[in-house]
Amino acid sequence: WDDYITKELIEYVDSHYRTIAKRQGRAISGLSMGGYGALSVGLRHPDMFCSIASHSGALSLPEKWYEALKEGKKPFVVWPGKLEDDAKDARLNIPGFSTHKERTPRGEIFLSTKDVEAVDPFKLVLKIPREKMPHIYLDCGVEDDLLKGSQDFMKLLMEKEIPFTYAESAGEHEAGYWWREVGLSMAVQYSVIQRNLMSGGYDEERQKEEQRAKAELGFEQDIIKTSSGELKITFIGHGTLMFMFEGKVIHVDPQNEAADYTKMSEADIILVTHEHGDHLDPEAIEAIRKEDTKIVLTKACTEDIAGGIVMKNGDTETVSGLKIEAVPAYNIVHKRSNGQPFHPKGRGNGYIITFGDKRVYVAGDTENTPQMKKLKNIDVAFLPMNLPYTMTPEMVADAAKAFKPKVLYPYHYGRTDPDTIVNLLKGVKEIEVRIRNMQ
Repeated sequence: WDDYITKELIEYVDSHYRTIAKRQGRAISGLSMGGYGALSVGLRHPDMFCSIASHSGALSLPEKWYEALKEGKKPFVVWPGKLEDDAKDARLNIPGFSTHKERTPRGEIFLSTKDVEAVDPFKLVLKIPREKMPHIYLDCGVEDDLLKGSQDFMKLLMEKEIPFTYAESAGEHEAGYWWREVGLSMAVQYSVIQRNLMSGGYDEERQKEEQRAKAELGFEQDIIKTSSGELKITFIGHGTLMFMFEGKVIHVDPQNEAADYTKMSEADIILVTHEHGDHLDPEAIEAIRKEDTKIVLTKACTEDIAGGIVMKNGDTETVSGLKIEAVPAYNIVHKRSNGQPFHPKGRGNGYIITFGDKRVYVAGDTENTPQMKKLKNIDVAFLPMNLPYTMTPEMVADAAKAFKPKVLYPYHYGRTDPDTIVNLLKGVKEIEVRIRNMQ
C-alpha cells in the first residue's frame, strides 16, 4: 500500500487532475486502520505531505506486533484468522493482490522487530527533523476502544514538543462519528496547506538548492559567453573546478579539502585527471554522484572509483552531449629523488571540453609537453604552476606562447607567485591572463 499511494496513486492523480503537485499542496488522511496507515505512510515520506490526519487510528497495533514476535508468533493485521486462512478479499478481487500473502512479498507481514519499527508511527516521528515535520491531526471518540492509542501518541508529541492538533468527542468506532469529524480535519488540513503554500513551506529540493547556491557563492566565478549560452566557471581551489553549462554541472577533480561537497551541486559529469589524493577524492565524488552521473577518469583511478568512462591519452568521447578530449599530462624535467617523474607519461590526463563554440583546456598535473604546445583553437586554458610537481612560470609562459589560449588561468599554483606569469606574458596581446584564488 505504501508504494501504491506514494508512487502510483499520487502520480496518477497529479497527471490527471489540476493539483499542486508538491509537498506544500498535499495532505494524507485515514480512519481506523487507515488512520494508522496515514501516519505510517506520511511519516515515512515527510517530503511528500505537509499534513497528516488520523481518525480513530489503530495506533496501538505495533505494540501487538512486537508482543507476537517476542512470543515467536506470527504478527497479524487486525484479526488473527485473516492471516491464517489467507482468504480472498472479495472487495479487492484483483488477481495476485486479493489475499494477504499475495500482498506481502515474503508471505508474512513482519519477520522481525526491525520490520515493525520501519512502519511504527511512534518510532518514525522521532526520526524526522523539525523543519521537515508535517502537521499532525489526531482525533478519536471517547467511547472508542482505540482511544488509548491516539492518547499515547498525543502524549509522545507533547513530550517531544512536536506541533499537533488533537480532538476527543463523544462517539464510538463507527460511521456517524467519522461523518461528523472528517469535515473538521479537512478544514484544518486545508488551512495547513494554505499556510504552506503562502510561506513556501518545507521544500527539500529548494532547501538543497539554496544550500548549494550559498556554498558555491563563497567561491570566485567567471562567465564565458559561448554560441550555446553562458558557461559559468566556479574556482573551487587548487586543481578543483566546477563548470555549469546548458543546465549541466561538470566537476573537475572534486576534493573535500577544497570544499564541502555535501553542500555542492550534484554532478552530471565528473572529470578526474589522475589518481593523486589532491585530485582523486572518492568521498567527494560519492557526495555529488547521482545515479546517472558520468565519471571520466584514467585507468589508474578505477582502483578507487567504479563505473567510470576510462579515457587514455589521445582519446575523444562525447559525454552527455559534450565533446571531451584526453590530452597527455606528465613530467619531463621534474622528478622524484629516485629519478621517477612525479607524473609518468601515459598515466594522467588533461581534458579539452567543448562548450558550444568554446574549447576549454584543463591541463591536470603536467609540464609544457610537446603535445600541449601543439594544441589548436583553445579559448580558455587552466595551466598548473606548482613546484616541484608541475611547471615553473617560465614553462607556463613557454606553453602559452606556443598554443596561445585566448584566456589563461594559472591554477594549482601553491606558493608560486601568480604575478610572475602576468609579467612574463605582458607583451603577448593574444593572451589574457586572469588570476583567481587557485592555490
